[in-house]
Amino acid sequence: MPINGSPTGSSPSPKTERLYIEEQYRSLFENAPDGIFQTDFEGRYLRVNLALTRIYGYSSTAALLAAQPNLSGQLYVDTSRRDEFVALMSCQDVVQDFESQIYRHDGSTIWIAETCRAVRDEQGQLLYYEGFVRDISDRKCVEDERKRAEIECKGMQADWERTAAALLQSESRNRAMLAAIPDLMFQVNSQGIYTDYLNKDPKADLLPTDFQPLGQHLSEHLPIEVAQRHLHHLRQALSTGQTQVYEQQFQFHGKAHSEEVRVVQSGESEALFMIRDISERKQAEQALLQKHQELMDTLAQLQQAKQAAEVANQAKSAFLANMSHELRTPLNGILGYTQVLMRDRTCTPKQLDGVRTIHQCGSHLLTLINDILDLSKIEAQKIELTPQEFHLGAFLEDVASICLIRAEQKRLQFIYKPVGTLPEGVRADEKRLRQILLNLLSNAVKFTVQGQVTFRVTGLQQADTWIEDEAVDAERTPLYRLRFEVIDSGIGIDADQLVRVFQPFEQVGDYARRAEGTGLGLTITQRLVALMGGTLQVESQPEQGSRFWFEIDLPGHVGTLAPLLTGSSQDIIGYEGPRHTILVVDDRTDNRAVVLGLLEALNFRLIEAENGVEGLSKAVEYRPNLIIADLVMPIMDGFEMTRRLRKLEGFERIPIIASSASVFEFDRQRSQQAGYDDFLPKPIQAEELLNKLAIYLNLVWVREQALEKPTETTDFSVNPAEIVMPPVAELQDLFAATQIGHIERIIREANRIKALGTSFAPFADQVLFLADQFDDVAIAQLLEPYFS
Repeated sequence: MPINGSPTGSSPSPKTERLYIEEQYRSLFENAPDGIFQTDFEGRYLRVNLALTRIYGYSSTAALLAAQPNLSGQLYVDTSRRDEFVALMSCQDVVQDFESQIYRHDGSTIWIAETCRAVRDEQGQLLYYEGFVRDISDRKCVEDERKRAEIECKGMQADWERTAAALLQSESRNRAMLAAIPDLMFQVNSQGIYTDYLNKDPKADLLPTDFQPLGQHLSEHLPIEVAQRHLHHLRQALSTGQTQVYEQQFQFHGKAHSEEVRVVQSGESEALFMIRDISERKQAEQALLQKHQELMDTLAQLQQAKQAAEVANQAKSAFLANMSHELRTPLNGILGYTQVLMRDRTCTPKQLDGVRTIHQCGSHLLTLINDILDLSKIEAQKIELTPQEFHLGAFLEDVASICLIRAEQKRLQFIYKPVGTLPEGVRADEKRLRQILLNLLSNAVKFTVQGQVTFRVTGLQQADTWIEDEAVDAERTPLYRLRFEVIDSGIGIDADQLVRVFQPFEQVGDYARRAEGTGLGLTITQRLVALMGGTLQVESQPEQGSRFWFEIDLPGHVGTLAPLLTGSSQDIIGYEGPRHTILVVDDRTDNRAVVLGLLEALNFRLIEAENGVEGLSKAVEYRPNLIIADLVMPIMDGFEMTRRLRKLEGFERIPIIASSASVFEFDRQRSQQAGYDDFLPKPIQAEELLNKLAIYLNLVWVREQALEKPTETTDFSVNPAEIVMPPVAELQDLFAATQIGHIERIIREANRIKALGTSFAPFADQVLFLADQFDDVAIAQLLEPYFS
């Protein structure tokens, strides 16, 4: 048979045969449905057919050969697939059906399967690579669909299995719940015929254990009224489809029973009854209601008792407030004048002894009044602390100095021992802390016959805590823990009586050895310590002594500390600087006289007013540096006077101190709201009065011990040329004192003038020398040339 239909039928020549084969190969190459390629060693396309061009999305084979996407890295979506393909070809000469996803020329992606082989010469040298590329995107889509279908089938199967398991579990759970329900359950049709019945715990007194009502009517086994009630709610459940819940009580076999019934539609013409015996619950509810009523009756009685107690307490508070005011008012005159007389050097020693006795008795009476008031406030929970910053060291020394005098009077050794590092200043209620310490120290001195009393204050540590203190502009303030101890070698206390020492009106020990007092001191002290955050503790042995101590945390000071008047005020004879004017407003003459008596010898200019209206007028007229005003006065009280003063120009910052015999916190708060700067309780104490003046007028006191008078043995002589006379204005009060022969006043004026400057010291010393000789005439002659 001729090749290619040769007409001659003769055998073709070799050349003709080669051409024929090439033509056949070219036809296969160009018309093959799969892409065919040849590449060099680096993968550069040498020849490609039209099918590959179409697969890759190029317009011609020339365009594909020019782009060489295989080399530019723009062919494979996952470039690692090309690396894997190259690795396989390097290990073996043939790779078949290597699948990968590629980018077509337009950026779309398709899946292909590549088959490639290495073509070598007779010596095995690599000539080139050739292979086929088939577009398998449709097959991949089918595979993906199949995989998705398999996944969906598996998911549906898993859902079915889960649903089946859930149904089984639900059925098991319902079965278990049904088995666990102790209620009587039965099912009836619309005619009231039992169709099913379950009784987990049949009551012998209600139903027999072999009770089997199936096919029978409700009325055959239940009281007629119960059966009719069941039938009524059965019809309601079937007609509305809503669960019916009701309770019923009935007598059965002579006993009262209570049931809770639920009727639930369980089919088109059937309903399930669930009946629970609630007889015991109803009995418990009835008992609870009875107890509740009893409780309400008791609460009503307690409320009545509380109201009666509140009325009684208000009456007691009103009585105590009134009695406090009524007792303090005359005590202000008594104690005020005793302080004035004790400062008067014209009194004889015998007179001074009498004045001191009066003062001690009045002070004791005041202490009793204060103790009763404090206990009343504590019991009513109306006592409040008023913290302020003060110098701790000066405060403790002042407390110690007061008790030192009392101890020396009993010939006791008094020891004050600060231990460790104490803060310079603290923030606390200085008045209450002083009250606590003086109570403890006074008791120690009182109950110690011989030996010593030790007052020890220990700085334990600075606590690891800082507080935000609103009173000091919200600055962070350190806390200090301090321990206060009072140790004595006194009579001691029996162990079985230690608890009683803190009870009101109790004084333990033999009656003959008890001291005067109310027995309230330690009670008040214990509760004040508790208010400050501490606990008052005691240890004692009879005839060996006692130790009282407590620990409290106190904030340290921030800013400038206010001055504290320490020591006795009796040695104060004046103050440095210009003369100050003080307005005293009080409706009682004796109250005004007390303040004037305490201050007039100290070079203050004193103005009096007897009510608020007069106080306003004189304040505007004299422009005082400080005002001391009572709260309760006729015509216009101190509250209204102060409110009006604060609205006047120039009086916004003038210190105004309230002075009242009422010491209740309510009055203090009202005075602050009205515009008062501070509160001075009556009876007025000289030290407290002078301390407040020093704070608000920024005074530096002149004390007598710093200005010693010449002794009788001194040969005093002054060269007239060395005497420098003070201004005439400073000599007015001195000259007036010489005209009436008031030696005490002359001495005070001379000391005041001496404090004005060293240049006036020779003149003042000359006057002091003459005053010591009671030679008021010579002093008058010394001054007359300046007043003639």
